[in-house]
Amino acid sequence: MFLALFQISCNKVDLIGDWDDKIELSTRLVNLDSPQNIVEVKAQNTWWWINSINIGDKYFFPDYQTNMFDKENITIISDWLIVERKDGETIQLSVTKNMTQEKRAAKITLQAGNYFDYITVIQSNQ
Repeated sequence: MFLALFQISCNKVDLIGDWDDKIELSTRLVNLDSPQNIVEVKAQNTWWWINSINIGDKYFFPDYQTNMFDKENITIISDWLIVERKDGETIQLSVTKNMTQEKRAAKITLQAGNYFDYITVIQSNQ
Protein backbone atom coordinates (compact mmCIF):
# COMPACT_ATOMS: atom_id res chain seq x y z
CA MET A 1 0.00 0.00 0.00
CA PHE A 2 2.76 2.44 0.95
CA LEU A 3 4.61 1.80 -2.32
CA ALA A 4 1.47 2.42 -4.38
CA LEU A 5 0.80 5.76 -2.67
CA PHE A 6 4.45 6.76 -3.00
CA GLN A 7 4.43 6.03 -6.73
CA ILE A 8 1.20 8.00 -7.29
CA SER A 9 2.50 11.01 -5.35
CA CYS A 10 5.80 10.96 -7.28
CA ASN A 11 4.00 11.05 -10.62
CA LYS A 12 2.35 14.39 -9.83
CA VAL A 13 4.71 17.29 -10.45
CA ASP A 14 3.86 20.74 -9.12
CA LEU A 15 6.02 23.35 -10.77
CA ILE A 16 6.71 26.47 -8.73
CA GLY A 17 5.47 29.49 -10.69
CA ASP A 18 3.40 27.37 -13.10
CA TRP A 19 0.04 29.16 -12.74
CA ASP A 20 -3.08 29.08 -14.85
CA ASP A 21 -3.85 32.17 -16.96
CA LYS A 22 -5.92 34.32 -14.61
CA ILE A 23 -6.11 37.39 -16.85
CA GLU A 24 -6.89 35.91 -20.30
CA LEU A 25 -5.81 38.77 -22.59
CA SER A 26 -7.30 39.22 -26.05
CA THR A 27 -3.77 39.78 -27.42
CA ARG A 28 -0.20 39.95 -26.14
CA LEU A 29 1.28 41.87 -29.08
CA VAL A 30 0.19 45.35 -30.16
CA ASN A 31 1.57 47.29 -33.13
CA LEU A 32 0.89 51.02 -33.07
CA ASP A 33 1.99 53.19 -35.98
CA SER A 34 0.76 56.67 -35.17
CA PRO A 35 -0.62 58.76 -32.30
CA GLN A 36 -4.05 58.58 -33.94
CA ASN A 37 -4.18 54.85 -33.30
CA ILE A 38 -5.67 53.75 -29.99
CA VAL A 39 -5.74 50.04 -29.28
CA GLU A 40 -7.77 48.31 -26.60
CA VAL A 41 -6.71 45.00 -25.12
CA LYS A 42 -9.47 43.10 -23.33
CA ALA A 43 -9.07 40.85 -20.30
CA GLN A 44 -11.58 38.14 -19.46
CA ASN A 45 -11.13 38.55 -15.73
CA THR A 46 -11.05 41.64 -13.53
CA TRP A 47 -8.83 40.61 -10.64
CA TRP A 48 -5.54 41.95 -12.00
CA TRP A 49 -3.49 45.11 -11.91
CA ILE A 50 -0.82 46.85 -13.98
CA ASN A 51 2.53 46.03 -12.43
CA SER A 52 4.90 48.10 -14.60
CA ILE A 53 5.93 49.29 -18.05
CA ASN A 54 9.45 48.48 -19.19
CA ILE A 55 11.10 50.52 -21.94
CA GLY A 56 14.76 49.67 -22.40
CA ASP A 57 16.35 50.07 -18.98
CA LYS A 58 13.55 52.29 -17.60
CA TYR A 59 10.58 51.14 -15.55
CA PHE A 60 7.36 53.10 -15.08
CA PHE A 61 5.00 52.15 -12.26
CA PRO A 62 1.35 53.04 -11.55
CA ASP A 63 0.67 55.40 -8.71
CA TYR A 64 -1.74 53.39 -6.60
CA GLN A 65 -2.75 55.81 -3.86
CA THR A 66 -4.45 53.25 -1.65
CA ASN A 67 -5.19 49.75 -2.85
CA MET A 68 -4.45 48.54 -6.38
CA PHE A 69 -7.71 46.55 -6.43
CA ASP A 70 -9.77 49.71 -5.89
CA LYS A 71 -8.36 51.40 -8.99
CA GLU A 72 -10.36 50.65 -12.10
CA ASN A 73 -9.12 53.74 -13.94
CA ILE A 74 -5.38 54.13 -13.69
CA THR A 75 -3.07 55.82 -16.22
CA ILE A 76 0.67 55.37 -16.65
CA ILE A 77 2.50 57.81 -18.93
CA SER A 78 5.98 56.76 -20.00
CA ASP A 79 8.37 58.43 -22.42
CA TRP A 80 6.14 57.71 -25.42
CA LEU A 81 3.51 55.17 -24.37
CA ILE A 82 0.28 55.83 -22.47
CA VAL A 83 -1.34 52.85 -20.76
CA GLU A 84 -4.75 53.21 -19.19
CA ARG A 85 -6.88 50.67 -17.39
CA LYS A 86 -10.29 51.96 -18.42
CA ASP A 87 -12.40 49.54 -16.42
CA GLY A 88 -11.89 46.16 -14.92
CA GLU A 89 -11.47 44.52 -18.33
CA THR A 90 -9.95 47.07 -20.74
CA ILE A 91 -6.42 48.32 -21.25
CA GLN A 92 -6.21 51.26 -23.63
CA LEU A 93 -2.87 51.90 -25.36
CA SER A 94 -1.77 55.02 -27.23
CA VAL A 95 1.56 56.52 -28.28
CA THR A 96 3.18 59.85 -29.03
CA LYS A 97 4.66 60.47 -32.47
CA ASN A 98 7.86 58.52 -33.15
CA MET A 99 10.42 61.07 -34.33
CA THR A 100 13.31 58.60 -34.14
CA GLN A 101 14.80 56.50 -36.91
CA GLU A 102 14.17 53.29 -34.98
CA LYS A 103 11.14 51.33 -33.94
CA ARG A 104 10.23 51.54 -30.26
CA ALA A 105 9.25 48.67 -27.99
CA ALA A 106 7.74 48.41 -24.52
CA LYS A 107 6.67 45.56 -22.28
CA ILE A 108 3.65 46.00 -20.02
CA THR A 109 3.55 43.64 -17.06
CA LEU A 110 0.17 42.67 -15.59
CA GLN A 111 -0.23 40.72 -12.39
CA ALA A 112 -2.99 38.66 -10.78
CA GLY A 113 -1.74 37.16 -7.54
CA ASN A 114 1.29 35.05 -8.44
CA TYR A 115 0.41 35.02 -12.16
CA PHE A 116 2.19 37.49 -14.47
CA ASP A 117 1.26 38.27 -18.05
CA TYR A 118 2.79 40.62 -20.59
CA ILE A 119 1.77 42.85 -23.47
CA THR A 120 4.47 43.84 -25.94
CA VAL A 121 3.92 47.16 -27.71
CA ILE A 122 5.83 47.94 -30.91
CA GLN A 123 5.76 51.33 -32.63
CA SER A 124 7.31 51.56 -36.07
CA ASN A 125 9.56 54.45 -37.02
CA GLN A 126 8.08 57.20 -39.16
